[in-house]
Amino acid sequence: ARDAAKGKNSFVKSVSEAPQISKDPSDTTVYLMDYSATDGKALKEVRDYLKDAGYNIIGNIEARTCYSEKTLCICKSGDISSGVASLLGLKEYTVNPDFEGSADIVVIIGKDI
Repeated sequence: ARDAAKGKNSFVKSVSEAPQISKDPSDTTVYLMDYSATDGKALKEVRDYLKDAGYNIIGNIEARTCYSEKTLCICKSGDISSGVASLLGLKEYTVNPDFEGSADIVVIIGKDI
């Protein structure tokens, strides 16, 4: 699931260079993938933080057998994930036009969060 979200045709963009998005956070769906190896602690913190910011969290998974060093914020198109990436203190986000998930944004929570 993590590799499908990252995708072969994806590209990384800088949060600092992203345009300001004026979309209401509650209109943005987010799916969380916890690869932090923190037994759900990081997942809960990120989920609560994004919910408090108004984002619509539509689901999550917690990986038990693998992890990711780096947290990634991935969107299907445009710059919609720049706001979430910024909230999480990330310097970059990823655009993957081939991603077929049901959420507008996927956050892969890594050990760095």
